[in-house]
Amino acid sequence: MKPQLFILVDKLAYFFSWEARFFQDHFDVVSYPHPEAYLYAAGNDVFWKATGLPCKKRISFLTPGFSLDPYHNKMWREAIRQTITDYYDLVFTSNNVLSSSIEHPRIKVRPLSLPWDKLPPPRVRTKAQSFLHASANWPHKCLQNQIAILSLLEKYSLIERGEVYPDASTPTNVEGYGPTDQLYLRMRENDVFIHIAPDHPFAIDNSPPATVLEAAATGAICFWYDQYAVGCPYETILTVSSAEPVVAVADIYETLRTLDVAAHSLKTAEELRRACDPVKTVKFLADAILALS
Repeated sequence: MKPQLFILVDKLAYFFSWEARFFQDHFDVVSYPHPEAYLYAAGNDVFWKATGLPCKKRISFLTPGFSLDPYHNKMWREAIRQTITDYYDLVFTSNNVLSSSIEHPRIKVRPLSLPWDKLPPPRVRTKAQSFLHASANWPHKCLQNQIAILSLLEKYSLIERGEVYPDASTPTNVEGYGPTDQLYLRMRENDVFIHIAPDHPFAIDNSPPATVLEAAATGAICFWYDQYAVGCPYETILTVSSAEPVVAVADIYETLRTLDVAAHSLKTAEELRRACDPVKTVKFLADAILALS
């Protein structure tokens, strides 16, 4: 008989959707919390709500964004740390920015996953001439910095074209993103994806952001700036040394000058599809949860 698990999720529902069904491989997923069931609170918005619910063991998943910033904000940091001590048996985070900020022994960094049923098949790039940046226009995404980099690349004829998606004419959802199917088509059509933003004093992002992982899974050559200096967990995602546009453009040029684009594109798609498999990710979560018994 499988152990019971109650999953509490709200604002993170979309990002949780492609993992949800795989929990049934490891648990009897129940529709209400009770003292004999594990409780998995998926998302920052339900982190405190879950503390009042009955459970066998209480687990959460915290992610950058959604108004949670313990990296810059000491008040958030101390409140989260104390809540974990008082109420949680295990807390997953999506990257080392949160784990190193909160510094609690019950935090475990988990792998991210991607929606394989929605992503288009990979395309091996043979050149690096069309560039894309895609994100919502949130402050920590620093859209103006992305535009400045693309403009410099075009100005010096280093690329054929640069695109920002969504543009002003594209309808967006409440979080500011364009339609997912169109986003994935743009990612697959373009050769290179960039997400190069400086640290923002009031917000943090995933390292790397999910859009970088999605683009990489299509075979795009991806450039990212590690603004928190936590390191990149993916060998094939390329980094620049600074978010300052002139420096970033110089780094991109020097990297592409000697890069075997086709070989790197294939290797990138293979790495991301192996590393961000939702089946393997949920097994990682389930093993960690069941080890609490």
